Amino acid sequence: MIPKEHISKSITIILQFHRCHIIYIAEGLTEFERNLVCAHELGHSFLHGGVNAAFIDGRTHLVKAKYEREADRFAIDLIMPDERFSELMYMPVHDIAESLGISDELANYRLDQIQMKFRDK
Repeated sequence: MIPKEHISKSITIILQFHRCHIIYIAEGLTEFERNLVCAHELGHSFLHGGVNAAFIDGRTHLVKAKYEREADRFAIDLIMPDERFSELMYMPVHDIAESLGISDELANYRLDQIQMKFRDK
């Protein structure tokens, strides 16, 4: 999951009861981490609503990492608007990732998104 330092503490479950999605997030995370984890689970709900992750993980050869990467990207796009992230864009990618508690890959993705928007203007 996104906050790499808190993998063991951030057990997060999204359950569907009738047509309601319920997200349970473990305690012990910062506000930013809770928002990021919640946005990640919302990404699964919006992007992969009909996908049974437990079935995919245990009974198929499909790569679950693709779904996780898509949910991560959805989350960082949702909680780090361009204006807020652009303040960090002059820092090295590793420093951005470390300051936010996200992976270098995710920080690099968000940085690329913003740089593309600046180029297109």
